[in-house]
Formats: sequence, structure tokens, C-alpha cells
Amino acid sequence: MNHHKDCNSDGCAGCCGKQEVRLSEAEKDFLTLLAQTPFLPITRFLMKSSKSDHLESVALAPVFLYGRCDSLTKVKETGRLIDRLAHHQIISLDYDISLENGGYNDYRQSEVFALFSETLEAGKANPDFLFDTPEIQFGSIALTGIGQDALESIR
Repeated sequence: MNHHKDCNSDGCAGCCGKQEVRLSEAEKDFLTLLAQTPFLPITRFLMKSSKSDHLESVALAPVFLYGRCDSLTKVKETGRLIDRLAHHQIISLDYDISLENGGYNDYRQSEVFALFSETLEAGKANPDFLFDTPEIQFGSIALTGIGQDALESIR
């Protein structure tokens, strides 16, 4: 089989034909959650600068919350799970399309966003610190055709 340059030890991203991807229980649970609705909210935390409109950096992505009290550790763990599913084209992430009733207030009021905001606020004490404004970019997660097939195989 001829592999594409983006293939890795976790498997193929679809370039070589059908590949088997072993899903963890957490990944299966996430797909089951996604199967209950066509889209789920996703965000990414951005650092912006009040000194320059051109300065922007992604600080944390993807961010999916099960609840406002999710710890940073849980958010990062969920983000890795989502990244893996997206890498295997099981889900798609779209930061250009937010959901009308996506529950994004939960993200604004979450403990992890409060921690992120406090960290940027503390950075203002350093005059050379450029990223002083926290922002959230809203998006959505959807199952792909491959994801639909994966969901059928775990049911």
C-alpha cells in the first residue's frame, strides 16, 4: 500500500483506502453523544492584543465542555480526543459556523475560561506582554460520512 506523507502510527487519514481505527470507550461515548444531535458546540480560546488588531493567537483548541465546572485537565483530554476523531475524518470541526442555540454562555461562564482570563490579566503586569484580551471563537462539530459508518459499527 502506498501511504500519503500524512500517515502516522495511529493509522491512516483515509489516503490509502479503508483503514480500521480502534476507538477508545471515551471516543465511542463522544460519538454516541454526537449522534443525539446533528451538531455540538465547539470553541477555541484566543489571545488578542489591545495594542494591535493584527495580533491573535489560539491558546486552547478545540474546547468542548461537558459542564461549566470541567477542569483544564478534562478540557485538554477531551480536546485530544476530538483532535484524534477529526484527524481520522470521523468528525468535522468548523469555527466559521456557530450554532444558534449552542449554549456558548456556558463557555463564557466556565471555570476554564475564567482561569484563562485570569492568566491573561496577570500577564498585563509585564509591559512587554502583548496578548492581554481573552476571546472565544464559536464553532460546531458534526459527524462525517466516515463518522456515521463508525457509529453504525459500534451500535
